[in-house]
Amino acid sequence: MRKFDKKAEELIKQIIAHSLIFEEEGTKTRYGVYKEDEFLIAEDIYNTIDKVKQFIINLKKVISVYIKIIEEIFQVPENELKDMETLKEMKGEINKWI
Repeated sequence: MRKFDKKAEELIKQIIAHSLIFEEEGTKTRYGVYKEDEFLIAEDIYNTIDKVKQFIINLKKVISVYIKIIEEIFQVPENELKDMETLKEMKGEINKWI
């Protein structure tokens, strides 16, 4: 079992909390879901922009926390991590959707 300082532990907990929606969505988009004695296909599940928006908001939160972990916990200089720019670009693109 790994041990982290309190700040890292809190950030990791945030990622887990914001990622639950992705775990739950894993098979819904492919197979649908059986809910309240009714089978719903993906088109029925994502029938409002609010549901899609919530998904996108959570994605932005996860990316934001990853950036914070890389910058503050691991203290990797941005110029040494080309993927950091990609994460920041993704966050910027996501901002256009919400």
